[in-house]
Amino acid sequence: MRVSPRAAVLAGLTSLIAPVAYLAPLGLAPLTALAAVLVIGPWWIAAPWFPVIAAIAAFSLWAAVAMIWSPIRPWAEASSASSALQHMSAIQFALLMLCALFLMNAAEGLTRRHARMAARCLAFAIVALGAILVCDGLAGAGIYSWLAVRFQPQITPDLALIYAARGGYVLAPLLWPAGLILWLRGHRRLALIGPCGAVATAFLLHQDAPLAALTAGVAAFGLVWADGVVGLSVVGGLSALYWLAAPWIINGADAVIDLYALADRLPPSWRERVDIWIFAAHRVATHPWLGWGMDSSRAFVPDIPLHPHNAALQVWLELGLPGAVLAALVIAAIFRRLAGLVERDRMLVAAAAASAAAYQTIGAFSFGLWQQWWLAVGVLTALAIVLAARHASWPETQKLRTSARTSMVSNRVRRPHR
Repeated sequence: MRVSPRAAVLAGLTSLIAPVAYLAPLGLAPLTALAAVLVIGPWWIAAPWFPVIAAIAAFSLWAAVAMIWSPIRPWAEASSASSALQHMSAIQFALLMLCALFLMNAAEGLTRRHARMAARCLAFAIVALGAILVCDGLAGAGIYSWLAVRFQPQITPDLALIYAARGGYVLAPLLWPAGLILWLRGHRRLALIGPCGAVATAFLLHQDAPLAALTAGVAAFGLVWADGVVGLSVVGGLSALYWLAAPWIINGADAVIDLYALADRLPPSWRERVDIWIFAAHRVATHPWLGWGMDSSRAFVPDIPLHPHNAALQVWLELGLPGAVLAALVIAAIFRRLAGLVERDRMLVAAAAASAAAYQTIGAFSFGLWQQWWLAVGVLTALAIVLAARHASWPETQKLRTSARTSMVSNRVRRPHR
């Protein structure tokens, strides 16, 4: 079988997700960018996606404008253009969104045979990642320690647990489109390995966010699967509300009860998070209209260590009301586009909503909004959903669905008579 260059690049990219996510997740950003460059070619944008792209472009533009009044301006002191670019989070965000456009366009342009190949590579890479996390969780991060000590002799068992668990954050949003591909192909037991990896990350590697993301994903999938557009509207509405109201909910709660006293009763990691959230929400209240400027979270060290560990708070803190409104518009545009696909493929839309919920949940507890590797996870999730959509449109997949539904109906009808 002759493989097109674009198909080879996408298959290679998706195949490398498991080893890179487990061993060096920071490498996901350059890997994604390299793949996007390699698949650049004739491209087009479907009209229904114009609002999504326009909202993301407006958000990127406002982030770039907010660099003007930021107190943190390392790019202004850079000795070269390439060095300055490394310190411009807004520009890096825009470039990664452009990478997403190139990759998704390449996936849409694949032939059915090549799309199947890329989808299989994605699905089995996520299965491999989930299996690795389960095994390493049972080994107490012993596998990661054994591999990492070759390059980092000074690594401690505690650090090994933290580093090994990073693959779980990548797994959480990607397991839904990968699981859908496996489920529709009849590999239903394999589809359960991804969720097992998220659970192992939480209970065996002691990281809570992947389990919270899995829970949010299950809830989102269930709502959409049960109620279609209504359920999707609930998930989208709650997502938009999160971006619009996060600091005001915290400030309102702090006015009623002493959140600092409440935080003192929590485990150390959660106590630190809540303290950061309260401080950030109070700073938002002093500059709500334009924010403190792009990357200004770094100006509040040590009260905020680099970022607030909450994406919505970071948007409000750095980009103000316009940034929060534009972020909510991005979410609204995405969910409005998904609403137009519910009648055609509810399972696909439910998986996409679950991925969005999982990604936002992790963003609400961990990582900075502008961290390139975490943005790359979002790009890869979008690519995975496109590949799952291509898979769901195959005639043989439609036959599998029809036979599965027929089997379910016949099992309900043919009950034993007593």
